[in-house]
Amino acid sequence: MSNPLEESLGFNLTRVATLFRRELLAALAEFEMTPEQWQIMVSLWTQNEPLTQKDIVNITLKDKHSISRIISRLENNGWVTKSQASSDSRSTIIHQTEKGRELKSLAPPILIKHFSTITGQLTEKEHDQLLALLKKLRKILGDNNV
Repeated sequence: MSNPLEESLGFNLTRVATLFRRELLAALAEFEMTPEQWQIMVSLWTQNEPLTQKDIVNITLKDKHSISRIISRLENNGWVTKSQASSDSRSTIIHQTEKGRELKSLAPPILIKHFSTITGQLTEKEHDQLLALLKKLRKILGDNNV
């Protein structure tokens, strides 16, 4: 008897996401960084400018309380600092520190090496097709960041 979960798109996407997260945790272990912290740092590096906490909520699709806790841990590690947008604003601005900018040259090569053994098992065509399909699903599901 076949397992209906094995034929379920949702099950397989969730399973791959869980397994991929596990690999990302292993790759980030030497930096004592979580995948969520990594996502915020990559967002800061990509924008190359400070982001508001609201921007980060929109990028990560996490709730504001979770983002607040993650940013506090990034701040405790010395990778970011927080400031208020202005005295009459409630917006919190997240800035990368020099230590956070240095991390940009250290972590990506380690992650690329770690994941190359995994993604290297896909042909270039398979890789491109999978990425295109995932982006298409994100767009269908309302992700405005695609």
